Amino acid sequence: KSLAQAVPGVLNAFIILVLVMCIYGILAVEFWSTYGGSTGEVPNERGELVDITTPEGLPFGYEYFGNFPKSMFTMFQVLTGDSWSESVAPPTI
Repeated sequence: KSLAQAVPGVLNAFIILVLVMCIYGILAVEFWSTYGGSTGEVPNERGELVDITTPEGLPFGYEYFGNFPKSMFTMFQVLTGDSWSESVAPPTI
């Protein structure tokens, strides 16, 4: 009985967590989806171009924050400390 009474409170906390993650996921897409441009190079403090492409050949900004699902997956990885799916999921998203 007590477990069933706890479900609404836990569900409310989960909904708030998802809402906050969605807000920050949208902000991440807006801020970082074009990071690295189309070439995957950014200038450093000395003006030299530094390559920031992933093993798939995509710029880091697009690979991790290119659209909302990618951004949410990246945020989930950061929040959980997950790294094993780094090589499995991003190529499929």
